[in-house]
Amino acid sequence: MSSEMTNEAPQQEAMEVDIDGDRTELKQEPEDTTMNGDEKVNGEEQGAAKSGIFKVKVSGLPRFYPLGEFKKLVKEELGLALSYIRSPKRGNPWLHLTFGTAEEQQKAMKVLHKYTWRKKTLTCSILTTDAQKRKPEESTGDDSDAKKAKLDLSVDERVLMVTIPYHNIPYEEQLKKKTEELKTMVSRLGDLVVRRNPELAGWAEQQREKYDGLAFQLDEIRPSPIVDAYRNKCEFRVGLNPDTQERTVGCRLENYKDGSIGVGPADSLKHLPDQMREAVKLFQDYVRKSDKPPFTAEKGEGYWRHLVVRMTSSNELMVVVVAHPQSLTEDELMRLKNDLKDYFVKGDGKACNISSLYFQQFTEKLVGVPLPQMEHLYGKTHLEEDLLDLTFQLSPSSYFQVNTKGAEVLYSAIIDLVEPTEDTTVLDLCCGTGGIGLCIAKKCGQVFGVEYLEQNVEDAKVNAAKNEITNCEFIAGRVEDVLPTLSEKITGKNVVPILDPPRTGLNQKVLSHLRKMDSVQKLVYVCSNHKAPIRNFLDLCCPAGKSTMTGHPFVPVRTVPVDVAPHTMHSQMVILLE
Repeated sequence: MSSEMTNEAPQQEAMEVDIDGDRTELKQEPEDTTMNGDEKVNGEEQGAAKSGIFKVKVSGLPRFYPLGEFKKLVKEELGLALSYIRSPKRGNPWLHLTFGTAEEQQKAMKVLHKYTWRKKTLTCSILTTDAQKRKPEESTGDDSDAKKAKLDLSVDERVLMVTIPYHNIPYEEQLKKKTEELKTMVSRLGDLVVRRNPELAGWAEQQREKYDGLAFQLDEIRPSPIVDAYRNKCEFRVGLNPDTQERTVGCRLENYKDGSIGVGPADSLKHLPDQMREAVKLFQDYVRKSDKPPFTAEKGEGYWRHLVVRMTSSNELMVVVVAHPQSLTEDELMRLKNDLKDYFVKGDGKACNISSLYFQQFTEKLVGVPLPQMEHLYGKTHLEEDLLDLTFQLSPSSYFQVNTKGAEVLYSAIIDLVEPTEDTTVLDLCCGTGGIGLCIAKKCGQVFGVEYLEQNVEDAKVNAAKNEITNCEFIAGRVEDVLPTLSEKITGKNVVPILDPPRTGLNQKVLSHLRKMDSVQKLVYVCSNHKAPIRNFLDLCCPAGKSTMTGHPFVPVRTVPVDVAPHTMHSQMVILLE
């Protein structure tokens, strides 16, 4: 499965500032932080460590802790023969451990995975190093040992670790873990705000006294109404099962740069509906019988790339088959598409009862070049989904929250913070298919939705008409270009922007413009608990004249967390700034 499992928006690292990033890092006392860089366990082992290839990544650590304490846990309490320890930068919730043998590496996997330390449940994964990527003629027995160690962890276990690491934790406990993570993040965000704007130090101190040490109010996390089978869309990878070497449709176990196309089955993923998993298995049967192999990015060979499955609460199912055409002629491609259609409509694939079938040719993703159009093969061109008494039309590429019932909780939280009236104009920035704006439209006077992708804007307009909503206008374009043009159209006395950008955050020009709008006294920011666009918050709160910012600063005053992804480490934060 792709990164879409957690967020469908593309990432642009140049714009993103991790909450643990060096540019926003607060100085910590040595005893309160992990080290920045490498640490040898002892002098005589240093050489072995540098040549060792048996590495384990440990994730889920606290943000700040004494590295020596963790090293003592690993070596003395757990009895692991640790050679080398690396923590890439301070505040990281993960680090790398190096061991001298494959046996010690595997022992560490078994002992540390799901181990609870400092109220955190750790997860572990095998790391592939450069030494393990040698060509076959350069391989040695050590490489075989490393591969054997990796295979000792079952494929199903690895699939669960990659996709739903909290799968075996009771839901109430999952919420507690996410709450602790959120407290850490809110505390850190408060520190960063004060560092950016020292004039707020007194305000922050008063807030901490009021909110149990936090710089602003953190509400109790709102749970997802559905814990299992909540995903309404997933993208599945086609590749080889590393255990059986069978063609498999499911979850990708390794990144391309790790030199592997290992794919594990989706059978054990309880956050997927049964009908979706059945569709995946039926397409897997088709691929296994096909005379065309899966596509491999390393060699650029093969055909089958992905399967995208979207379904609704009424059990309508849309399937998109993505393939590399290689050198197939138009006639050969037509036969391939007809064969797919026959399989899902008349053949064994009929069992999953699809409502819509699409095909997409996909060679490679190029910057600035739109993805190839999807070709409709069978059934409906769109599906429909109900959310908060509205009906949404969904095309294959429509952005829509992947947990429909969770989205209702999320949108309700947003509406609570906006407090809309007839005098309110809502600016739904990065609006996707218009979900937030349409859900709030009947409670306010006016809504403007801005979205870069034209297909999403077209869907939003259709959704507005379908629901007989006339006070919404959706505009295609970059937010920084469209926002300045809206001033003459705004009729409300109170303007409330809702910012729901990709994880990369918003362009600085957008924030600067919002700060200069006298009619904007508060705004609502929606982001993930794992990658908050800290740069955006710092630009919003910095004093006028600092950097390129003018106008009045904003400060966070309340956060409403919503769990839209049970069994994962992710949740959504709805942050009110005033």
